[in-house]
Amino acid sequence: MTDTDPIYSGLARTLHWANAIATLGLISSGWAIFNAAAFYPITFPSWATLGGYLTGALRWHFLFMWVFLCSVLGMVALRLIARRGGPRLFPISANGMMADLRATLALRLKHDAGAYNHIQRALYVITLLACVLSVASGMALWKPVQFQSIADAMGGYEMARRVHFWVMCGISGFVLVHVAMVALVPSSLGRMLFGARLAQREHM
Repeated sequence: MTDTDPIYSGLARTLHWANAIATLGLISSGWAIFNAAAFYPITFPSWATLGGYLTGALRWHFLFMWVFLCSVLGMVALRLIARRGGPRLFPISANGMMADLRATLALRLKHDAGAYNHIQRALYVITLLACVLSVASGMALWKPVQFQSIADAMGGYEMARRVHFWVMCGISGFVLVHVAMVALVPSSLGRMLFGARLAQREHM
């Protein structure tokens, strides 16, 4: 009998952490870019930004953009081709989400290793869609002539900037929820670091 049961492969964990680093890099460098050309009356603190002013921030943003894109494509390929890469994201049902919500409010929501509940599945699917929208709006901002049709579909270049900003806010919110859930279930961090969980022991 082994002491551990594998849950996440080494490749899945590598892609996960590459994506996490890239996401944080994109958010912090994106804040610096926003500060240089703000369209809302807010300013992000300099300690939370990456790259200094516009030129340096853009360089970091483009670097992390490629890391983010490659890691996301790798995770999608791992799920679709190798049938691995994490717990199932489907099915999602309204009844299941309501049941999970009631259990959450009553502080009785179970967290089974290697499985997502309906709320987690919905959050991950929404975040994946946000990532697609983030890449699309980012392309419209990066190459506004070549991808003018994407910008036009979003209402123009300036509207694409706002779409990119609010998608970033949504992804940032997901990161906060994700970290909070890890804090509530710290064993999940061990599974993502080492790819295994302690096997359940039967008590006679």
